[in-house]
Amino acid sequence: MTDSLDPATRKYGSWREAWVAVWRKDGWKGYYRGFVPCVLRAFPANAAALFMFERSMRIMEKVSYGY
Repeated sequence: MTDSLDPATRKYGSWREAWVAVWRKDGWKGYYRGFVPCVLRAFPANAAALFMFERSMRIMEKVSYGY
């Protein structure tokens, strides 16, 4: 995900080459590196988004019905 966008300076030519490189270096554990921090970050971010969505829907409902 951090490889260069410029084809001339890319480390891997395709996703398969990257997949094989990770497998050879770290095995299965290499594919889960960063999973825990991602989940810990995603929980509060998604909770905040859901809260704001629900709050916005309630405010719009009150405005549209004139409460």
